[in-house]
Amino acid sequence: MAERARATRWRGLALPALPRASARAERIGIAVLAAVAFGVVFAVAVWTEHGRLAEGAVLDASTFATDSSLLGVVGVASLAAACVGLVAIGLVRRRGDLALVAVGVVAASTGVGQLLKHLVLSRPTLVAEQGNSFPSGHMIAFAGVAAGLLVVLPVALRLVAAPVASVVLSLVAVRLVHDGWHRPSDVVGSLLLVVCLTAVGTLWRPPAPPTRRAPHRIVELAHLGGAAVAGVVAIVAALVATSSRASGEPLLVAASAALVAAVLGAVATLSWLLRRPRASEPGVRHLR
Repeated sequence: MAERARATRWRGLALPALPRASARAERIGIAVLAAVAFGVVFAVAVWTEHGRLAEGAVLDASTFATDSSLLGVVGVASLAAACVGLVAIGLVRRRGDLALVAVGVVAASTGVGQLLKHLVLSRPTLVAEQGNSFPSGHMIAFAGVAAGLLVVLPVALRLVAAPVASVVLSLVAVRLVHDGWHRPSDVVGSLLLVVCLTAVGTLWRPPAPPTRRAPHRIVELAHLGGAAVAGVVAIVAALVATSSRASGEPLLVAASAALVAAVLGAVATLSWLLRRPRASEPGVRHLR
């Protein structure tokens, strides 16, 4: 028998009921899969020779820019301002609970990412002098704020926010690698961490599901289709790089396409995740 959660009230306003047991299981499943994928990416990219050589080649082909107007905006002040914005959106919508979830995703992703990078994860002795850059704090910041916006925004605006987030995150991911700030695995690991913690955060209070799911499915399928195309481009570019003496440019193309595929896949997963809850009590009018 399916377990049904009761709707709660916040300042006298009906809030979406907790997700059914099946929706909670889906969130737990996504969190576990993302965490496992995070570990696999780190193990393959950092602790295998082939992974280190491949990422080292990409890093050698980058421009090693010392400054970036796009990435330089990340800092304590900018993250605090983003959190204030998320809270403001939640309060305007009278959804303080979703504002807490959104800010929690940003804070937890940033904190856990820094903890893993500096205290838990390490690189082999041969490359230890380069320092551990996994996961990328810059990518976590951008992806965490994007996930927070998807959580706290009204349902209809998610249709616009998801594609915009994909474009911005793709640009950030590509710049991080092209400018030599991070290896590709650092960026992919950051995306997986944010997806994992968003799934965990929405276990407590998910946003209301859309009444019309078809537009959201179309957006998700478009993201997955784009990820598939980017994946094919990455494979072709990688094959060209392995058979070419001048492998620098094809390697960067392969890495960029793979990162775009990862971003599109992550945003599609978040979009799917945020439309999974089902109201458990008929007749209760839920806020959007």
